[in-house]
This record gives sequence, C-alpha cells and structure tokens, in this order.
Amino acid sequence: MRGFLLAFALAIAGGAVAQQNDAPNGLFLIAKPGLVDPNFRQTVVLVTQAQDYSTVGVIINRPTNLKLGQLLRDDSPSARYTDTVYFGGPVMP
Repeated sequence: MRGFLLAFALAIAGGAVAQQNDAPNGLFLIAKPGLVDPNFRQTVVLVTQAQDYSTVGVIINRPTNLKLGQLLRDDSPSARYTDTVYFGGPVMP
C-alpha cells in the first residue's frame, strides 16, 4: 500500500513531469515471463526522470478495486473521478 500512496502523491504533486527543455526521457521495462520476484513479476515499469533529475520507476499495470474519488476529500472537485487507481509506485520505498 505504501508504494501505491507514493505513486499517488507523485502524480498529484507532479513529481514525474517531463522537463520543459529536455528531450523525452522515459522507457518501459517489461518483466520476463519467468521472473519470480513478486514485486516485479508480470509488471510493466515506466522509468523516467523526475524534476530533480533523479530516476523514477512506476509500475503501471496493477489495477486495484479503488476509484480515484475514494481517495480524495469529499469536498474536493476531483472527488467525482471514477478512474481506476493502480497499485505500484516508485520502486524504491
């Protein structure tokens, strides 16, 4: 759950926003079929660069049963969102 919350915080704070004057810098890592590590088995990881030029990896293919509106305050205009929330986040805790 901690990884999910970190990914959510990064998305809200804009932590993985592309650099304005730099070339695109993302790539996808796709797990090999035989990978046994439960953290990365059957995952697709987007690796990119954060605003501070640190490397950020976000697992993008683990949907949860939560909707985005469930995680936001009721009085937030965004609380109406019904988009699925995905589990996965920065690879490093």
